[in-house]
Amino acid sequence: MNCWVFSRGLTGSARRLTAPSASSLNGPIGPHRRWAWTTASLSQVKEIRRALGGTVNDVLLAAITRGFRDLLEARGELTDGLVVRSLVPVSVRTEDEQG
Repeated sequence: MNCWVFSRGLTGSARRLTAPSASSLNGPIGPHRRWAWTTASLSQVKEIRRALGGTVNDVLLAAITRGFRDLLEARGELTDGLVVRSLVPVSVRTEDEQG
């Protein structure tokens, strides 16, 4: 990759970091924070992938994205131009593949 392409990508990334973000998701970490989780079997996720296309990660990220969207809509924070940034670790390794 040449420097020009890299710098254009870096500029775009920096611009996205200045976009308005969901304020209720950016509060201080403390005892009043709540979290939730859910489970799905890999076979269920693969069934969705087969029906709609994409990858297993695409299906998981779409589900997480919808969860954020529903939360922000319920809080009245879903607006045009809003950016939600998240890091979502996903592993499809079996127990013997760990490490």
